[in-house]
Amino acid sequence: MSAEGFQTLMRPMLYPEYFWHSAQAFVYLGWDIVVRWSVAALTVSVACGLIGYLGSYRLWIRRCRRKAKQLGITYEKLLSELEGPVEKGEKTLS
Repeated sequence: MSAEGFQTLMRPMLYPEYFWHSAQAFVYLGWDIVVRWSVAALTVSVACGLIGYLGSYRLWIRRCRRKAKQLGITYEKLLSELEGPVEKGEKTLS
């Protein structure tokens, strides 16, 4: 596919007048490009999701350690107090 042909196919997606023009242009791009974009989107989403999960988990641990220090107990004791009611099926206070 030439650069001009690709630009012609991309024009309806970049400047959509109607939804179906964009959808039709996307289908005309070809299966190879659609698969490559899908794989790239999946890869980026998994990487960003993993980074976000690990970052928020580390922040949560840091917050719990700080709270345990303020309460004058160890982090492990705070965790056991928080997990105890959950394991017994009781409601916890927020």
